[in-house]
Amino acid sequence: MLGVVALVATDRTIARAAAGIASRSLRPVDAIHLATALAVAPDVMLVYDRRLAAAAAAAGIRVEAPGATS
Repeated sequence: MLGVVALVATDRTIARAAAGIASRSLRPVDAIHLATALAVAPDVMLVYDRRLAAAAAAAGIRVEAPGATS
């Protein structure tokens, strides 16, 4: 699985996008993750935080939470 993981450097564009996404329900670090995912447009985003998962799904990103119970 690690063969398909992308490491992306956070740049000003991503930081600005994250600043616009962050809210009371989405912490700044999660906003950075979501802004980066939106920039990369992944097939799927692995997520363990419920609020980040909801925000990513609302943004149209397919979300999976390995190990999470239904």
